[in-house]
Amino acid sequence: MHVILLSPIKGACEVHDVLSVSFKGVTGECNVLPHHAEMISVLKKGYVFFRMEDCFNFVEIEAEGAIVHVKDDIVKILV
Repeated sequence: MHVILLSPIKGACEVHDVLSVSFKGVTGECNVLPHHAEMISVLKKGYVFFRMEDCFNFVEIEAEGAIVHVKDDIVKILV
């Protein structure tokens, strides 16, 4: 999977070869795996975790109300 972080202040960042993405949405915790169904969610303030083959990475989302869009193994996070 690919993760794309988009921010009007910090620009764009893309992470490749991600095995899973975990985050807290307004309706609860979510874990996105490859071939996940298309979805849109609003994030709560907190962390988005990326599991990769050899490590874990995370991004702290400071602004509540960021949006996650999942489609075709691409996870876009709009902050």
